[in-house]
Amino acid sequence: MWEKKPRKETKKRKVGVSDEKTVRIMIMVCVLTMCVGCSFGSSTEKKLVGTWYDDENDAIELVFYEDGSYRHGNSAVQVNGDYKLVSENEIELTSNASGLGADMWHVAGIHEFSLDGDTLTIKSGGGAGTYHKGK
Repeated sequence: MWEKKPRKETKKRKVGVSDEKTVRIMIMVCVLTMCVGCSFGSSTEKKLVGTWYDDENDAIELVFYEDGSYRHGNSAVQVNGDYKLVSENEIELTSNASGLGADMWHVAGIHEFSLDGDTLTIKSGGGAGTYHKGK
């Protein structure tokens, strides 16, 4: 009735040296890509951490903490939240403020920023705030 047909033999391809090199190179490229992507964040974040004072009013502080949180304001009104670097020159700030007058400085959002030594400039809306690092 049904006859068994012999299986065709398939040639098994041996993994050669060039295949192993290709895999190693791909792994190295992936690792380097991850490292480069993280490198701007770690060095910039280290520079951001600390207390910054508004150039126009020393009573207004912007404090970045190592745990990714921040505090902005003066002795009367403060906004707290979290921050993360979106790119080399953009920072995202969240706000835990609620109620009337919450986030009156419009801190929350993604803002362009630049660091030049002990000077931090954050662009927000149509203006920019400049801060100097506390000692």
